[in-house]
Amino acid sequence: MTNCLIIDDDPLASKILETFLDKLPEMQLIAAPRSAIDAFKILNDSQIDLIFLDIQMPDLSGIDFLRILKKRPKVIITTAYKDYALEGFELEVLDYLLKPILLDIFMIAINRYNKQNKKSRSKIKKKIDEMEVIYVKEGYKTVKIFVENILYLESLREYVIINTKDRQIKTKQKIRFFEEELNPQWFVRINKSYIVSIHKVKSFSQNEIEVTGSSLPIGRNYKKSVMDAFSKLY
Repeated sequence: MTNCLIIDDDPLASKILETFLDKLPEMQLIAAPRSAIDAFKILNDSQIDLIFLDIQMPDLSGIDFLRILKKRPKVIITTAYKDYALEGFELEVLDYLLKPILLDIFMIAINRYNKQNKKSRSKIKKKIDEMEVIYVKEGYKTVKIFVENILYLESLREYVIINTKDRQIKTKQKIRFFEEELNPQWFVRINKSYIVSIHKVKSFSQNEIEVTGSSLPIGRNYKKSVMDAFSKLY
């Protein structure tokens, strides 16, 4: 559900937009204040996703309203004046509709909003999907580790120490296992004993990598793969 706000001092223009929104079950009109000043309180009290904003209004214009609005929802400008189009798009409005607004033009703007909103949700979902976890044995316990929290892994013969932001976990496992399991876009093996999280590296040179104060040597046979991994980021 998309929460909408219509800000327009013209009752007739506002009513037309309300009628259009009524045709769309996924759009919910929260309020239709007659001035930008009145809209501030509504924005503070309610979650608003999309604003339909007139420009020429008493006390505060729509353009000035946008300039001082700190947390800005998506905005579609609705106005009888075409002269402000450049300013509107400089303020990153979603669309600029000239009155009188017809339903087909209105729907083009709504489809543009839905398309952008879908992309935003996809980015959020991708971020959540990337919050992978692994489970390892530590003594008699099975420990859940968020991959994002791993700094580096160190091999000690038949054990691996997993260094995270919060603690160290010692598990009986070969480092080769983690090299195969962890995402190679996130992790790189830098020598026989260490695998590091690429995004946790503070600095690096041809010979060593610094991760949260620890300087880890880059093995001679691993230099090319290490540099290739960092060349994709820097």
